[in-house]
Amino acid sequence: MSTTSRRRKKKGGIPPIVPVGVAVVAGIGLFAVLLTSGGGDTGAVSIEGEDLPAYEQETGEDAAVGEQAPTVEGEDFDGDPVTVDYSGDEATAYLFLAHWCPACQQEAPELQELIDAGDVPDDVNVVSVATAIDRNRDNYPPDEWLDSLGWAPDVVVDDGSDSLAETFGLTVYPYWVAVDSDGVVQSRHAMLDGSQMADLFAELSGQEQASR
Repeated sequence: MSTTSRRRKKKGGIPPIVPVGVAVVAGIGLFAVLLTSGGGDTGAVSIEGEDLPAYEQETGEDAAVGEQAPTVEGEDFDGDPVTVDYSGDEATAYLFLAHWCPACQQEAPELQELIDAGDVPDDVNVVSVATAIDRNRDNYPPDEWLDSLGWAPDVVVDDGSDSLAETFGLTVYPYWVAVDSDGVVQSRHAMLDGSQMADLFAELSGQEQASR
């Protein structure tokens, strides 16, 4: 059983999208899966801060950019604590994954290849969030899937209400939230290929170096 502690405030804006199926990511022959409910093995999370607005990939403008990202205390698949509080000198790139999502199943190995090649800067911390976990869906359990990839990023396991996904404004899988070392949201994205991930990491790293 999971437990959840929330010290956060709801912000005005677009409510979370209800389950509607899939949305094609422009220029990519795969699907980014729209928000669906979870149900299965979950974690304990504590979230402090205001909710980010729901992500709208079609608008071209993101109301979350410039907002303070919530801080996160959670646990990985082994129950070990994971904290993201923006107290260091690293930017944070969150990647929200659903184990049953075909696009996530393609994107995760591409990220691991970048890490293995040393193409993620030292001042960028990639944090993966395992959410919408459902033992009745494909590619379960998610910990075995990620282990099979030699998964290097920290993993935070979402709770049974998918609170982390909701708090960060998730409406599509896979989903990225890029945050600088002060905890300020820089950008959000749906599915990225390897080249786009590398560009995102380089941009975050460049911002960190320029601020020193």
